[in-house]
Amino acid sequence: ISTLSIPSADFILQDATAEHMFNTLSQNNGYAVLADSEGTVFANIIGGRYSNAGATPNIDIMLKAYPNEVYVKGRVSNEKGSTMVKRPVMTTILTVQPTVLIQANKKSDDKGFFARFLYS
Repeated sequence: ISTLSIPSADFILQDATAEHMFNTLSQNNGYAVLADSEGTVFANIIGGRYSNAGATPNIDIMLKAYPNEVYVKGRVSNEKGSTMVKRPVMTTILTVQPTVLIQANKKSDDKGFFARFLYS
């Protein structure tokens, strides 16, 4: 048992911004897990917690991860140019109260984000 190594949990996300999700995916061969019991991701991304006032929240990385579409991020501040995740896969496990989903849906810009999940 002493020789067992526990893998890094760097691919597991909870309270993350869209930028951090992208970085996690690009550092882990396109794989990440979003697991949360409180729905913090809805406040951060859908609710625009880290967006400029009035700006549309950036949920593109989550939208692209659903069908495994290529996601290319380019920023002027990035000296390396664009960064790409060829086939993003983000497993999402959220155990939130219905009111959290209702509030998040009201803030959504209806790009089909909520239609990409199974609910139970």
